[in-house]
Amino acid sequence: MNGYNLSRSWFDWAFENPDINTPAHTALFMWVIEKWNRLGQKEKFGLSTSEAMEVLGIRSVNTYKKVFDNLVEWGFIEVIQQSKNQHTATIVALSKFDKATGNALDKALIKHVTKQSESTRQSTVSIDKPENQETKKPTNQETSQDVETEVPTIDTVTEFDETAEEKPENTSPQLAPGPPPSTEVMGESVSFQQIWDTYDKKIGDRQRCEKKWYALSDKEKWLAWQHIPAYVRSTPEKKYRANLETYLNQKRWNNEIIHSHAKPGNKAAGASAASAKPFLEKPRATSGNPVRKNIFGKEEKTG
Repeated sequence: MNGYNLSRSWFDWAFENPDINTPAHTALFMWVIEKWNRLGQKEKFGLSTSEAMEVLGIRSVNTYKKVFDNLVEWGFIEVIQQSKNQHTATIVALSKFDKATGNALDKALIKHVTKQSESTRQSTVSIDKPENQETKKPTNQETSQDVETEVPTIDTVTEFDETAEEKPENTSPQLAPGPPPSTEVMGESVSFQQIWDTYDKKIGDRQRCEKKWYALSDKEKWLAWQHIPAYVRSTPEKKYRANLETYLNQKRWNNEIIHSHAKPGNKAAGASAASAKPFLEKPRATSGNPVRKNIFGKEEKTG
């Protein structure tokens, strides 16, 4: 009895009993044979449960016990002594299993090898092809010496280009131009970066301004885009220009743009305007003589 005969007997039996055989049974029995060979083919040897489970990758003790008991029941392994605790191994021996005839597996393998060899032989047969001999053409020495190959010159190519067929003109009727895009479409094309650069007052939270910009309707975007350049020109000093976030929140594109030459808050301009006011007032008549105010606010007769 050797390892080859034991493994052959197992596979003969497994081929005839596919309904009860599983890969776990094959793996455990092959490990028992390997253990038996490594121990010098001892008649009796210890089989550790934890070691076998680790080698085979079996994680459940119940699964291992069920597979082991099946091998004992089928006559492949003989139990000499059960392990008493987890620190001792089960003493087993390999029994000479000769129940399987092996005829079924031998016939199946022979039939399979025969079919495979026939298919291989058929697929490797070379295909006979007739050789294509080069046809020899007779040469006419007299004509080959006199005839010269005409190479087209530049003039020939030019003439060919001039006489080439002209492409037919496109006579299909042209479609009438469509309506101009609406303000919604034009407003949708205006990006926040354009507004940010055109407004040219980069103060405040840019993210809040951008969020507010994209919350506007396309029509409002277009109205703001048309209004901002004129508004920027009317406020050349940025300190008098509202922040962009305020401009968007208050929708100032609806406001009228007033170009003021006097700077807002300029006291000198206000004083000059106030001093010039008396001279702009119409003279008031008192007792038949016209009266007007001087620069100090006092009334003076003009008569």
